[in-house]
Amino acid sequence: MGDERIGAEFRSSVPVLLASAAIVALRFAGGYLLFHTLAELFSIVIAATFFLLAWHTRRHNENPGLVALGIVYIFVALLDVLHTLSFPGMVVFAHSPYAANQLWIVARWLQALGLLVFGVCGERSTKAYGPLALVLALMSAAGIHSILVARSFPACFVEGVGQTPFKVANELGIMAVMLAAALALVFRKGAWHPGVRAKLIVSIVFTFLSELTFTAYAANYDWLNMSGHVLKIYAFWLIYRSIVVTGLERPTELFYARLDAKRAALARSNESLSAVLNILSHDLKGPLSSIAGVSAQLAESTSEEKDGPQGALPRRLALITDAAGNALSLVERVLAWGRAQSGQLEPVRERVGIAHLVEEQLALLAEILKSKDLSRAVAIPEKAALFTDREMTATIIRNFIQNAVKFTPRGGHVRIRAEREGLAWAVSVIDDGVGMSEAELARLDGLGRRLRGVGTEGERGSGFGLVMCREFAKLMGGSIRVSSRQGEGSTFTLVLPAAD
Repeated sequence: MGDERIGAEFRSSVPVLLASAAIVALRFAGGYLLFHTLAELFSIVIAATFFLLAWHTRRHNENPGLVALGIVYIFVALLDVLHTLSFPGMVVFAHSPYAANQLWIVARWLQALGLLVFGVCGERSTKAYGPLALVLALMSAAGIHSILVARSFPACFVEGVGQTPFKVANELGIMAVMLAAALALVFRKGAWHPGVRAKLIVSIVFTFLSELTFTAYAANYDWLNMSGHVLKIYAFWLIYRSIVVTGLERPTELFYARLDAKRAALARSNESLSAVLNILSHDLKGPLSSIAGVSAQLAESTSEEKDGPQGALPRRLALITDAAGNALSLVERVLAWGRAQSGQLEPVRERVGIAHLVEEQLALLAEILKSKDLSRAVAIPEKAALFTDREMTATIIRNFIQNAVKFTPRGGHVRIRAEREGLAWAVSVIDDGVGMSEAELARLDGLGRRLRGVGTEGERGSGFGLVMCREFAKLMGGSIRVSSRQGEGSTFTLVLPAAD
């Protein structure tokens, strides 16, 4: 596979090698002016192609950095066109015989800064393409005006003397920025395909070498100047290969590279979740179980000592028992939710009679119903059955009944009913308790926004039960609905597929 890719890259480079050889040959056959014009036109066409493809694929391109860099390169192409037309011998801008050197500096600064920002920001680049284009237009217009109109741009070349210190200093500054852009791409791997990043870096290196030759030439027609333009051809070709071909015409490589990066991040997240679950399961659940068990035994053994100096002990132990029990219940719920979130908990579906399941849960909660003197009423058709996981469904219904008891004043009523809804059964737990306001209902949705409340007789809970119940219902192909009116009560409804 690697040999095939290398072979394909070599074959794709043959045309540019032949083209550059032909352009160099024309240098000796047709003169330096023809060579310079063709060399510049090559890079201009590449830059314009880059912009057109980037711009017309912007709605589907997941990397706005490519589009932003394409906008930079269309202004680079414009400046290179003026550079070509103003080159000595073209007589287009005869009043500015050395404007080509000045326009070159402006174009290269724009290119270098664009590559640096792209290297640093990449896919995090702005999508504000209009303001970016306006800024680049103003910068380009200011440079063109100062060179061709106001003629206030510092001289870059003097006949008989060569390049000015200003020109050489700017070339060195451009080289420094190019080097920083290459280093940014080396260290900021991100979601780029390695082949794309490698070509970009090599392209910047060729541009760096090109600028190096332009710091040393003595005349606009010498071999160093020619070498710099040949290097520029290769640099722009690599831009084409890395961004235009791989990044735009073949975006699937970049898409799958980003997908792999997200998959790796998700795997790390799942590992962290598993670690938290292990801590809860082994380091917290065990001690809490011991505390609850021992305190319950102590409370029972000292229950007869209601007077004297030890009279407060049973009450304190009862408080410890309740606190440990609540904490243990929360841990168990978090563990169940975590297993569901990580895909470790799969429902085992079977036919479950609704009436029998509800009676089982009412029997488990008979004591707390009796302690608050709450009446109960059940209206469930005898043959009503769900195709569901028995334990998950029992947990949800039990949680609904516990909430109804918690928020219903002493002497209130709790009703449970089941109604057919198409291919599903809706099991509702209805109370005439304190109810909830619209704001409280809104806070029921979402892990970070669950409602924490105190029951009518000081009962406390974590508020995590409904979060867990929603996850269970989702796993079983069902849903949960909640309706409530403040001061009138609440209705919690579980909708699950029917067994018939």
